[in-house]
Amino acid sequence: MDVWDGHLRVASSTNIEFACLLQNEGNGCSWKLQLVSDSVYHITVLKIPTNSETKALRHVGFLSNIKDVGKYTDNVMFLGRRGYLTPLGKSVHLVDMSNHSAPAIKGKLEYQSISFLHPYEDGKFLVIVGQDMTSVDLPQLRISLFNTTDFRNPVMISNLNAKIATSSQLEHNLKASHFLPSLNTLIIPTSSRDQKESNGFDGFTVFDVSPGSILKSFNINHVDSLMMKTFCWKDEYLAPRVLVHDSVVTTIKGHTVLAHNIRTKEKYWDLNLDKNNTDCGIRGYWSDEKYYYYTIV
Repeated sequence: MDVWDGHLRVASSTNIEFACLLQNEGNGCSWKLQLVSDSVYHITVLKIPTNSETKALRHVGFLSNIKDVGKYTDNVMFLGRRGYLTPLGKSVHLVDMSNHSAPAIKGKLEYQSISFLHPYEDGKFLVIVGQDMTSVDLPQLRISLFNTTDFRNPVMISNLNAKIATSSQLEHNLKASHFLPSLNTLIIPTSSRDQKESNGFDGFTVFDVSPGSILKSFNINHVDSLMMKTFCWKDEYLAPRVLVHDSVVTTIKGHTVLAHNIRTKEKYWDLNLDKNNTDCGIRGYWSDEKYYYYTIV
């Protein structure tokens, strides 16, 4: 849900309902909860009261019977006049929210596997990060930039595919990545595992995203590869987060915190939260095995 232009917009689904079971005697109902065979999705628009006469939200708009969305919707995002629906992470439905009383789906983007979206410039552009499953070898990390000025005719204007070996928690952690529209910079958590300890990596990868191309800029490594298995790490493992202030990007992941200049790539400082730890956990391994990360080859 979100609030825009004095209105509350809410995306919801119905998968259970009260059913009225008629009794043998009289016309009374016996109410019972039952599952709906196909989930029903809605977008509801409510006017927020602006005076003290009433405290009630007024129902002004409703979008139901969302065609071609399917049985499940993974994510819904609102941004000003626009909305985005991602059913099963395989497509993006573009919703025109400019008319509060008549929200409507105007377009659709097909995409094989969507991890997350980053709309910017009031939704005129859309960065999609996902996977390309057509590779004969490993699936590929895919980053695409679309011009969605015309919802009816979205156009891909740049694209990058990079081989990956594992999936990522990006699909389940929307706060793991960060996009900087002012710098056209995308920062996502990445990781690689290799039998050779010297080739291990766990940290973030920075990408330059522009209409002409999408290029890898640099890696932010959160651990010396030789220390992944030889150092005593605690069981606690910080989920990936990216904080940006001015030109300083602070990244948090695993057991360390690092600060870099996003423009010059210079490292300002780093903090190892387990520097003085002497209590080795099981195997003393750096990464929590519950998490899985993109491996860029």
